[in-house]
Amino acid sequence: MTWAATAIGGASALATGYMSYEGGKNQADAQKQAAQIQANEFQQAIEQYQQAQAKSAPMYTPWLTAGTNAQNTLSQLTQPGGYLYNAPDMTNFRKDPQWQNSFNNAMKAIQSSQAARGGLYSGQSSQDLINQAMAQADNEYQTIYARKTGEQNTLATRLGNLSQGGFNVANTLSNLNTGTASNIGTTLGEIGNVQGAGITGAAGARASGNMGIMNAINSGMGLGLNQYNAGQQNQNWQKLLNQLNQGNNPSNTSSLMNPMNTNLDMNSDSMYRVSP
Repeated sequence: MTWAATAIGGASALATGYMSYEGGKNQADAQKQAAQIQANEFQQAIEQYQQAQAKSAPMYTPWLTAGTNAQNTLSQLTQPGGYLYNAPDMTNFRKDPQWQNSFNNAMKAIQSSQAARGGLYSGQSSQDLINQAMAQADNEYQTIYARKTGEQNTLATRLGNLSQGGFNVANTLSNLNTGTASNIGTTLGEIGNVQGAGITGAAGARASGNMGIMNAINSGMGLGLNQYNAGQQNQNWQKLLNQLNQGNNPSNTSSLMNPMNTNLDMNSDSMYRVSP
């Protein structure tokens, strides 16, 4: 094979190596682009999580505010001296509208009874009549006490329900924030994974391309060396044939038949003598 053929073979090997290198480079770029596309999609998911949280949080604000206010009011009313701290105060229960109504009815009944017997007072002073009416009205004590206790319980229950509602909303918001944070954390992890995979894949593709071009270079060098050795052998054989064709004595051809012996002395007395 001629040196031209050797050059063509080497060029072909180098071209193959270059194509391998460019292919690895393109593959690396494609993997990095794909990783970036996925990372962008995950980033959009994070933004959607944040937007959803921003939209939903204000919906809970009224309930959270009502619950907070109810809890503050309930805390104040249950402090010493507060309306809900002690049982109903009956010290001035006679000022209660229910007692006043009962007293007025008792007075009317007593007056009507006295008038029917022929005299409004009939020996009783007006104070006695008043005392009698007050005694009858005092029978409303238990009724008034029970009503006031019921009012306290009703107020406490309502405030407690509002406070519990606010607590539930706060818990919901906490879970929402935790869930959003967890989703964002997971998505950030996915971004790291795809970017890491893209970098690793790109590095592998580039390494593969570099290995391809190195193999091609080695192949070309090996091809060139093989062609060089083959050319040297052909030259040695051609010299031998030329000497034989000139009619020289072939009696001592052992050294001439060695195709690797390239140091033939053509000017000596014997053409078969090999120079050291």
